[in-house]
Amino acid sequence: MKYASILHSRTGERRRYTAPYDFHGLIQRVYDRIKFWHPQAVEGAPPTQLGNQVVASDFWVRGEGGHHGLALTLGLELPLDFLDFNKHFQNYALVSRNVIELMDSGEVEDITVGLREGEDIPRDSPHRIYRFAQIAGESSHFMFRWNKDGTFRDVAFARYTDSSEYDILGESADLFSCDKDFTSWLTRMVETDGAPLHLLLSDELDFQVTRV
Repeated sequence: MKYASILHSRTGERRRYTAPYDFHGLIQRVYDRIKFWHPQAVEGAPPTQLGNQVVASDFWVRGEGGHHGLALTLGLELPLDFLDFNKHFQNYALVSRNVIELMDSGEVEDITVGLREGEDIPRDSPHRIYRFAQIAGESSHFMFRWNKDGTFRDVAFARYTDSSEYDILGESADLFSCDKDFTSWLTRMVETDGAPLHLLLSDELDFQVTRV
């Protein structure tokens, strides 16, 4: 369970941030939404506002997140390190300089169906993307990608308002690549405190939040 050692430094830590926008409100909305669906199960504390600083920590819901079953219906074989993580967490919010929420399978399914329908992708077209994490307040996702032959490719990052599935898998595919696997991605998010989201694709929110 390598992920346990990666997250160990965060689960009991309260961190302080400043931001030029309502960062407390952003975190609170994510916390409230997860607590609405899992009222007795959320672990970790909600954010607090102390003057111009926001005091916050990660929060999560334990339990199997259902990704293995969803992936099978989509014809995908998820990475083993992600499946191991998913055996222990239904949701996990990395509260950092960006708020990064690892979603449960129901959210992933809704997003997958909605975006493909919006792009008029045929229902029988093979799935090669699995969006496993979203950025709070942003139209952005981290996702797993597969090659045409079904082999796993990488972890990618993209805004769905700017980039279609055809872009993410097409001639510009290399641009969206950010990490070789889930463990590398999770390690980078922890070590950098969630910014930058991607080394090549700039994000205007990446450096607006400062850790104190």
